[in-house]
Amino acid sequence: MLRPALGVTLLAVIACADAATLYLSHPYGELVDRGEVTAWFSAADGRLGCNPRVKVVRSGREITIAALRLPVGAPLELCAERPSAVLGEFEAGWWTAILELYESDGSTLTEQTRTEFRVRTPGMSCNRDVWLGSQLIVLHRSLQGSEIVNRIATDPAFAARFGSPLSGNPMRIGSYEYAVLAYPILENPNAKRELLERTGEYVSVEVNRAFCYSPPPGDWMGIVREFHHAELDHYFYTANAAEIAGLDAGTGARGWVRTGKSFDVLVAPGCPPARHEQAAYRFFGKPGVGPSSHVFTVDREECYAVDRSGAWLFEGSPFWATPPDPRGRCSQPGEIPLYRVWKSFGDSNHRFTTEREVVEEMTAKGWVDEGIAMCVRRS
Repeated sequence: MLRPALGVTLLAVIACADAATLYLSHPYGELVDRGEVTAWFSAADGRLGCNPRVKVVRSGREITIAALRLPVGAPLELCAERPSAVLGEFEAGWWTAILELYESDGSTLTEQTRTEFRVRTPGMSCNRDVWLGSQLIVLHRSLQGSEIVNRIATDPAFAARFGSPLSGNPMRIGSYEYAVLAYPILENPNAKRELLERTGEYVSVEVNRAFCYSPPPGDWMGIVREFHHAELDHYFYTANAAEIAGLDAGTGARGWVRTGKSFDVLVAPGCPPARHEQAAYRFFGKPGVGPSSHVFTVDREECYAVDRSGAWLFEGSPFWATPPDPRGRCSQPGEIPLYRVWKSFGDSNHRFTTEREVVEEMTAKGWVDEGIAMCVRRS
């Protein structure tokens, strides 16, 4: 059985035992700096009601949602959906949302929870769902999907109105014919979506959504092995069995030797949209332009800058990891920091490690400590 994956439209999630829950959602499926964010919430004991009195207050980059609970002893209400409040638009950056639940008299605070969430600018960040591709599904007010696809293929000026997709295919659902448009895999499709919606020519513009089996398959875990090339003084990382075998046997690139160091990762989640981890991006320097080196990042803005530099080639997503929180720390249970150091002299290279001692060893050699690059599984 297929079902929409949790987390496709409900984004920032706080769920603790004996505590209120707070979810933030956006029509684009990620929190972006255009369109309204909505907060969905509930009480730990359900004593909130379907339409509680709600007050929303903003102060700087902090927003508080206060709601009144049902009176003690009142029957619990069976609601079609969680209570919600529209929070409005947010500028790009980090924000804090606080949910406060008060007794019906409005004077006694009984539950409080908070979450820090990041709002992005779609045109300045990489596609979050690289494993899915970058696609829009559009329904025009007057043009059939096949008309759009055919004109895009033959008319560059017309294609530019759609953000110049790489390809397109018509898709019929009932009596409507949509156009499914594909863009470069690292392009954030929400940037293209906003471009189209601004024209007012469309009945709907949707980003391709993910679905998961219920129950989903299990997660596929792996170990990233570290290799070193003595002549180049370069480090390389992979959890791919074929790459590891080739490097060990010397049948691929020669001169690479295991250092004996490694770190555990989520190679492939059973239900990707439901995870707090995100796909890591792997780049290799473009021959003749960039360094003969690899770099890995889970920072979507850094990915965008690396991709647009023209010096790097995207090689895929080899594993999943969690970005640091707004204080630059690893706050998810069972995760530890993966540090990144950069060789800024000679032929550029990066080294990744979970050990501060290794960071100190490399900085003593002149490498630059770039801090916590991502958060990975504790061994």
